[in-house]
Amino acid sequence: GKTEDDGVVSLTTGLGSALGTTAYVISMRGVDAILDYHDANGYSIAIPDLMAKLFPTSRYAAYPMLFHRASKVKSLVNPQLDSLRELLFEPFFYTKWEALMVGTGLSTNVLFPALVTALIVASIKSGLVTFDAIQQQLTYGYFEGNALLVGVSGLFSLFSLAVLAQGVLLAPPPPKED
Repeated sequence: GKTEDDGVVSLTTGLGSALGTTAYVISMRGVDAILDYHDANGYSIAIPDLMAKLFPTSRYAAYPMLFHRASKVKSLVNPQLDSLRELLFEPFFYTKWEALMVGTGLSTNVLFPALVTALIVASIKSGLVTFDAIQQQLTYGYFEGNALLVGVSGLFSLFSLAVLAQGVLLAPPPPKED
């Protein structure tokens, strides 16, 4: 929810909310609570999920964010996503994502599925453009259209579907609620 400062928002997200692009500002008591949890349970839960679990009513986000996780920092919990993080944690991407979240007022848990759906629809449309061009070439022996557009559409379709497939194949299982 909103706070008195337009640049600060109270986080009400729970387990499974993807907030991992940030670097966290946390009190010493908070650090101790996280380390105690890790000592008792190992590095078994992502930091945003652990913070949601341990501090459900005292987490806030600033916009623009002051600190961000470096793209080269490896994960202790789900390292299979490190290569994807290297791309997503680049300033160009996370600043656009933050602006989208703030501009729409929607959380990552709403925006990300919408983005995935948009990529699937765009990939299908791009693939259809390429398929139609190939079919026209095979049927009539020529293609009336812009071959560059067809090539770019085909590459976009393949790239988008490959990124989505990588995400599906490498995604960690949803966190378990205690």
